[in-house]
Amino acid sequence: MKQVNTGVKIAATTEIPTAYNLARYGELTFTDIGEVLSIGEFGGAADEVQSQPLATGVTQFFSGFRQYGNPVFGMERDSSDAGQDILKSSFSTKAAISLRVTLPDGEIIYLDGRVFSVSASIGSANSMIGFSVSFRVNKVPVYSSEDFDLSVLFADLEIYDDMELVA
Repeated sequence: MKQVNTGVKIAATTEIPTAYNLARYGELTFTDIGEVLSIGEFGGAADEVQSQPLATGVTQFFSGFRQYGNPVFGMERDSSDAGQDILKSSFSTKAAISLRVTLPDGEIIYLDGRVFSVSASIGSANSMIGFSVSFRVNKVPVYSSEDFDLSVLFADLEIYDDMELVA
């Protein structure tokens, strides 16, 4: 089903789940992040690994380490917003946080990672003061729907040895 992004909500918590599945994320207490204007891209991407054997002279490509994104969140600054404070604190303390993105149809996407930058944006005349946050996703995103569930695609990788991947 197609959706517009009106109604997308994002929330944060300083808690990290004990296992990376819907049940464990559901036990966490999230705080809504207000005044979010944009949420950048995230999802799976593999590093490219090249093999160039001298005997064949043919470059071969292999799938390397996985990355799950570096979304940038744009927002209007609200000094009384507790969710924005969690993002800023994560940057200051270098602590990992969990995020919950709720789509208009109710689907939920959970992300774990760290904030790597917080940048102010004063703007020009007739602008709201804003800032952006760069977030690095450190775990496979967990989806409430199987439509985009990346854990299903990569379930055979060794990185899951220490994770419980059940819904």
